[in-house]
Amino acid sequence: MKQRIEYIDALRGFTIILVVMYHVSITYFGAHFDSPELIHTYNYYFLQFRMPLFFFVAGLVFFKPMDYWTKENRTLFFKKKFKVQLLSPFIFFVLYCYTFHLSVTKGLMQWNKEGYWFTYVLMIFFSFWFLFTSIINKLKVKDKTKDILLIIVALAIYCASLEQRKTVIVSILSLVEWNFFLFFVLGAMVRKYYSQFTSLILEKKFITLAVALFFLFNIFSSPITRTFSHILFPLVTSLAGVTLVFALFYKNRDFFKKDDTLSNSLKFIGKRTLDIYLIHYFFLQTQLPDFFNFFNDCHVPLVEFCCTFIVAIVIIAFSLAISSVIRLSNPLASFLFGVKKEKG
Repeated sequence: MKQRIEYIDALRGFTIILVVMYHVSITYFGAHFDSPELIHTYNYYFLQFRMPLFFFVAGLVFFKPMDYWTKENRTLFFKKKFKVQLLSPFIFFVLYCYTFHLSVTKGLMQWNKEGYWFTYVLMIFFSFWFLFTSIINKLKVKDKTKDILLIIVALAIYCASLEQRKTVIVSILSLVEWNFFLFFVLGAMVRKYYSQFTSLILEKKFITLAVALFFLFNIFSSPITRTFSHILFPLVTSLAGVTLVFALFYKNRDFFKKDDTLSNSLKFIGKRTLDIYLIHYFFLQTQLPDFFNFFNDCHVPLVEFCCTFIVAIVIIAFSLAISSVIRLSNPLASFLFGVKKEKG
């Protein structure tokens, strides 16, 4: 994927909007992923596919044929990713802690790293991919069998991560988030078998099945059934949700090729997801929660959704403004966001 694909950029833009919306909702409306009030609200349904979709797209963009990954290419890849996935986020993390008088040490000991866990975990997934593929490729089996083995390994990690208890090691390594490796692998597999998968999602029966699974699992589930199916429920709803959203953007791929305001906005946001992710946390620490006290006491889903969306878009706009200022410096843009240095 050397050339940018418009609908993938738009999909990434859509996903980062959901991420910022969720962060706004837990900051300003008191919602949280494990609170009973979240059940059957828009946030609850978005959570089922939001981060799985992010890692799915990451795997989709990451995938390259095995013959591409020479020793030289892998070395260059990790040099670049170390800077963008670890060093740059760590700088923003320290800056964030310093700005809001938080402990850097305590932040690093948390599983979510004050919010800066995503790039850290994704770097782990890159390492996992090369480790497992190098082992599996030594097996004298068919190529598709190797892919199945990789998915089985990812599924095992998914199940194991959901069983993690809160310990120091679990927090430091963000083990609770390793379940997303499955979606990273599936994204890579979709890229590998792109034509077959895109043909599949155009089939009405397949999409109908995905819709049925997503909504039936939600409609006929309860806190009790989720307790007994704490692996099956999130797995099925996440897979169905990712499939539906990806299918929606793929089917409308021609729209995202147009020079349209909505299309251009989503694509631009999608190209700057890293910038937004690193910067937007600074805009969440404001006095705006006082303004939203009314909504904390009076939950109106539609009003809350509209307010959350508006605040999220404003935060994204400010984050992009800061990003644009930083990108005026080519060395800073290259160092912090991985932008290729301009020649001359």
